[in-house]
Amino acid sequence: MGHSKAFDGPDAMAAPSSRETWRGPPSATASWRVERSSFVGRADSIQQLQEYLEDGARLLTILGAPGLGKTRLLRRLGGMLADEGASVCFCDLTAATTLSGLLGVVARELGVPLTSGATDDDESIQLGRALAARGPSVLLLDNFEQVVAHAEATVGRWLPMAPLAILVVTSRETLKLDEEVCFELQPLALAEGVRLFEDRARLVRPDLVLAGEERQAVVRIVEKLEGIPLAIELAAARVVILLPSEIDARLGSPLGLLRMRRRGAPERHLALERAIDGSFDLLTPWEKAAFAQASIFRGGFSLEAAEAVLDLTPYPGAPPVLDVLEALCQKSLVRRYLPPGKSSRTRFGLFESLRVYADGKLEEGSRREAEARHGRHFVEAAETWAQMASGSAYTVGLERLSLESSNILQIVHRHAEEPALTFRAALALDALLARVGPLQTRLSVLEQVSAGEQTATPAQVLRYLRIRAEAEWMSYRFPEARLDLERALALAQQEGDPRAETATLVALGDLSVYQTDAQTLGVHYRQADAVARRHGDRAAQAEVLSGPDDEELDAVEVQALVEELKDARSRAIALRSLTIRRMVRGRLERSLEAAEMARVAARSTGDPMLEATMASLALMLDLFLGRTQDARELAEASDRLRAMGGGFSHEVALFHLAGFFHGRGELEKVREILDELVSVFASRDYPSARWMLAAYRGALDAEEGRLELAEARFAEACSDAKAEMHPTAYVKIHLLEGFLDLARAHRCAADGRHEEARAHRVAACRRLASLGELLVGVTRLGALTVAPALERAIAAYDAGVFASCPSTPQGGRGSERAPSTPEPDLELDANGRWFRLRKGKRVSLHRRHVMSGILARLAERHATAPGQPSTVAELVEAGWPGERILPSAAANRLHNAVAVLRGLGLRGALCTRDGGYLLDPDIVVHRHHDPPPAKG
Repeated sequence: MGHSKAFDGPDAMAAPSSRETWRGPPSATASWRVERSSFVGRADSIQQLQEYLEDGARLLTILGAPGLGKTRLLRRLGGMLADEGASVCFCDLTAATTLSGLLGVVARELGVPLTSGATDDDESIQLGRALAARGPSVLLLDNFEQVVAHAEATVGRWLPMAPLAILVVTSRETLKLDEEVCFELQPLALAEGVRLFEDRARLVRPDLVLAGEERQAVVRIVEKLEGIPLAIELAAARVVILLPSEIDARLGSPLGLLRMRRRGAPERHLALERAIDGSFDLLTPWEKAAFAQASIFRGGFSLEAAEAVLDLTPYPGAPPVLDVLEALCQKSLVRRYLPPGKSSRTRFGLFESLRVYADGKLEEGSRREAEARHGRHFVEAAETWAQMASGSAYTVGLERLSLESSNILQIVHRHAEEPALTFRAALALDALLARVGPLQTRLSVLEQVSAGEQTATPAQVLRYLRIRAEAEWMSYRFPEARLDLERALALAQQEGDPRAETATLVALGDLSVYQTDAQTLGVHYRQADAVARRHGDRAAQAEVLSGPDDEELDAVEVQALVEELKDARSRAIALRSLTIRRMVRGRLERSLEAAEMARVAARSTGDPMLEATMASLALMLDLFLGRTQDARELAEASDRLRAMGGGFSHEVALFHLAGFFHGRGELEKVREILDELVSVFASRDYPSARWMLAAYRGALDAEEGRLELAEARFAEACSDAKAEMHPTAYVKIHLLEGFLDLARAHRCAADGRHEEARAHRVAACRRLASLGELLVGVTRLGALTVAPALERAIAAYDAGVFASCPSTPQGGRGSERAPSTPEPDLELDANGRWFRLRKGKRVSLHRRHVMSGILARLAERHATAPGQPSTVAELVEAGWPGERILPSAAANRLHNAVAVLRGLGLRGALCTRDGGYLLDPDIVVHRHHDPPPAKG
């Protein structure tokens, strides 16, 4: 907490705020300030509370569900105020359940004997006077929810009586007083929750090491417990006998496991369930019923959903559902919040620990009835939102589907005995999952509801088969996708639906591009065109986007046809298919035209993955057609795809980026991309990609002079499985073998076997010359990603600089003259107090001791072991010597410091490698032990 200007002395000018009048006798170190464990996180909450007080709040209520850490936050705030000079009194009202009990606790803490008041009102007035006599002070009232009915008779009376007093209260329910400012405490962020678990776990098991799977288990525990601090602490206490992974496995029913048995723990922490019991027992019968039924929801719910699902008719005196929800919110059993996004609709929800408790209060008969109401409401609503998502109101439709996705998924998981309902739920939810994923969730949902085909309409089954095929295709499950599309085609023909038949044939054509049967390329497209023209269906023709006899249409004609498709996503997908089709035919320029149109169309779909995919594809074509030599936009598009979870489009973009950088000879960038792709395909059943990666890595090894390793890589890439290889992979590997030819030529030349060397070089050149025979359709783009690199490598070989080993010039050993001292790329003070890039100005780090220490350590490593990175621990010690910092915080600090150094000019010189940092080993660095001469 920052320094308050109220404590600068008695001569401070201007009218003080309430907080500026706090100065009083410093509080002695009280028992309420003694904590058994450290305070973790909550910096944002402290800052917000501070701002409320700075703005003049005199009654500040910290609201929150049981276990969120209200008491710890209150104590932390009070301690910080006391440190600033405020007179602070802490009152624990846990045991107070009556007005008399409340007055007795406050009187005891204030040191006021209540011996003269004839009534409770008299005693309350007496305490008000005592507060006024204390002058500027802060009264902390913890756990006020048990006596909230007496707020007006106490706090409401004291505020006007003691105008210099400030009251900070924790409660599960608002006090409903005019001067009350409420702060709703939220769960801990994931990182803070993990830190809390680790801190509390080490209190009971100091030797515990949390790494690898056990650390991931901690993350899952915190996520399951939704960041509720008390629940996290109770879970962490179990590491005495259980590993985090074992705790995680037992958290299917959180409240059953989390019972604190550690001796000396506060009574209210013995079980989170007991804390919730206290709130539940105070509810009216209809509030209890609503709370229990609300456990049916997942991921929150709207007022509309609550009114459809919560049944209070058994209670004739029950108020409307809205009023009941309001009461539950005031008691902090239900939370109220505004979701992210454009929607301003209030949502309600239960933290998971509370939901589990509420679920236990729901009788079986009531549960079945509530689940039925829940299912009917959300399926009907989801179908409406899905329809909106396919039209001009797609933003609203997708937002509502996103908000309620957990509720819709719950229907899929819960209603196995109602296949028709789950089938409808899955079809509606796919409008969202198709756009934002996760892909495997989409596929899992679609597979889970397959039994619903038996009761669905033909139109529903057609849509189901096509979208499941799309999900299978994107998951590299090509055979399953083909089977589903063939079933869909047969059904469309049976039903006489030309548009569905055409769209399915186009999908089969798109799929054939990614399978090994090159003979079928284009066949399905021609069949689709024939069907569309036979029926004279303009919308069906829009799925194909071709003219008579499969001729290409110009951009104006394509756009006119596309407008026949009313669904924005269908328009973008049709244009994507046209892009692929033109690539298959080798019409890359026209393919780029279609890709740009698809890119524009995708912006109106609400499908960020489709938009990023089409942007990536257009940029790839732009790059390899030579329209630009700047790969930054494609790299940014690849990053956007990665941020959305990667997938097929991201992998294609990475392959093309690798090819582009390979053509430019930027081998380090190529290797980084290949490393990422290797990790991506490690668990993927797509052998053609793995063979291509082996060939790419072999080409790099060959170019860097590692012939034996290169030969081993190509042996893997050119195995006996060539018959199963995708045509594009075959062409790429065929060209990449040219690097192996050149490496062998280099080895033969070095051994004096010049005839063999020439033969190997000729073999490399023949690979380029054979491109005309190999370029069938889409393989042309694959060849364009490799051919420039091979052309560059042949030129390097002819110049004597291939394989990083320049040939000795003919005519002898060359000059015996000593080499001149190269001009340094980077100069710096040996202690890192300044640096200067070549021909640049000196950058001072004199006042930036952290940065200077890090830079000095990096320069020392560059001088003694160039190319070897300094570890995070080494650099943290250099920047913050002697400080004890948690590893995660240390890594974050270092990351920020490195970002500053790069921003000061070292971006190209300061590299990341193997989890550490280093100065580029290829640059010349000169360390000065004295200030450098001034530049003239």
